[in-house]
Amino acid sequence: MDVRNTDMEAICHVFKRYVEYMGVEQTVSFSRVDIQRQQVKTVSTNYSWHLAYWGDELYKKLHSRLKPGINLWNSQGVQNFQESSQASHNRVDIVTNQGSLFEILSISLPITPLPCDVVSQAIAFRPKVNHLALECWSDKEIQIPIDILSTPNTSQCGYVEQAEYIFGNLALTHDELTSVRYFLEMKTFKEVSIIRGCKEAEEARRIYIIKCKLDCQHQPDSVFFKKLVEHGVTVACLDSFITYR
Repeated sequence: MDVRNTDMEAICHVFKRYVEYMGVEQTVSFSRVDIQRQQVKTVSTNYSWHLAYWGDELYKKLHSRLKPGINLWNSQGVQNFQESSQASHNRVDIVTNQGSLFEILSISLPITPLPCDVVSQAIAFRPKVNHLALECWSDKEIQIPIDILSTPNTSQCGYVEQAEYIFGNLALTHDELTSVRYFLEMKTFKEVSIIRGCKEAEEARRIYIIKCKLDCQHQPDSVFFKKLVEHGVTVACLDSFITYR
């Protein structure tokens, strides 16, 4: 399939420019697949790779990539990926699923076996890439999350604006995402309050607000955890806890 398009080329160029601000050198692609509407939106930092992927008809194996989790291309049983000399790279997909909607963050890997630090980096910047992709697909000027372009010296500011991390229809602030990390570490409100230098009630309120956003404020923590998994929040918090076999 020939997908050459000047608008798409421009989008990929802008996407690449802002992804580079994060210090990411690998080829990064982000796709949103709606299986109900049979719609695919995608953007890549490498327009040539984008053309090769669609030109070599690797998109016909897209269904094989729709498996939530962290998946290596060469371990997915989709050997057809390796048939393309142009588009084939050693890559890893980080996939999340909400109903009929799948989001795929795909990043090239420099070596085999899987380098943990690259995957950790990818998981850490996934929410920002998600935000950038949504802005690229809209017909408006890209708005960069404030912490992507922030300078080390913030003492001159009276406050630091909190960027929102987008997980489908769920938006979390940096503080809220940090609270989720501590929740996944099974730390008590008292432990977190000591670490963060805040009151226990403040941390408890922050978790309650997150539960309200997920409509599970009156449910046990097991339901809260399940909601976090469904929205891909736990995957975004894995950068400190990744293990692989």
